[in-house]
Amino acid sequence: MLPGMAIRTELTLRLDNTPGALARLCQALRDEKVNVTVPNGPGALASATRLLSAAGVNIDYAFASTLADHDMAAVVVGVDDAQRAATAAGM
Repeated sequence: MLPGMAIRTELTLRLDNTPGALARLCQALRDEKVNVTVPNGPGALASATRLLSAAGVNIDYAFASTLADHDMAAVVVGVDDAQRAATAAGM
């Protein structure tokens, strides 16, 4: 299991196009300790997606971000079955 891999809830939001709207959303996510990371190294994302594949979970979309010389990468994965994905990840 890769730490922080499972996502139990996906949010799709439309925010007001006003100063502070995204900041308020990010603060709410921070308050709830929402964070998604995987090891930042060759094959880490392949391992994470292989777990989902083996469980029969379809990935609808994914995006990731990392900085050089950091140990972890942030990954967001939208799946067709969040419960099955969480179970596959051992969550």
